Amino acid sequence: MDRPLGPIWLAGCLSLAVAVAALTLTALKLIATPPGYADRLAAAQQQVTRAERLAAMPGEAAAYPKGAVCDGLDAAAFGKARQAIEDAASAEGLTGAQVAWGSPLDGGGRIAPLPLSLQVEGPYEKVVAFTDRLGRGAPSVFVDTADLAPSGAGVRLSLSGKVFCWTRG
Repeated sequence: MDRPLGPIWLAGCLSLAVAVAALTLTALKLIATPPGYADRLAAAQQQVTRAERLAAMPGEAAAYPKGAVCDGLDAAAFGKARQAIEDAASAEGLTGAQVAWGSPLDGGGRIAPLPLSLQVEGPYEKVVAFTDRLGRGAPSVFVDTADLAPSGAGVRLSLSGKVFCWTRG
C-alpha cells in the first residue's frame, strides 16, 4: 500500500536537508579560509585606508618623505638634485657620474615627473648600494630601466628613470 507521506515527515526531511547543506557550506568555508586570513585582511584594509587618505591629500610636503620631491622645475632645483645624485655616487666611491635631464612631463597636479639618465662606474657591490641609496635619497629616483655592463674591474650602470618635482601650481 502506498501511503502518502505525512506533512510532519516531509518537514523533518526538509529540515534535515537544510541542516546538512548548512553544515556542508560551513565546512567548505573553513577549508577554503587560510590560517591568519582575518589578520591579513585587516592589514590589507589598513593599507587601503592609508593609500586612500594619502591620495585625497592636496599634495602637501607632509605627504612625502622629507626631500623625496625636488624643490621645483627650475635650474636651481635641477642643480640641487644633480648634486645630491653625484654626492651619493661619490659617497659609494663610484666614478664617472653623468646625469642628464629630460623635459619635465605634465603631471597634471602639484608634482611633475622629470626624466633623467644616469651613468656611473665602480665595483658591483658599490653600484648596488648606490641604486638602493637613489631610492631612499633626496630626491628619490624612480627607476624605469637599469643596465649593468662589465667595465674594467667593475661594472657600468646606465639608468633611466624619473625624479618628481614640485610644480608650485
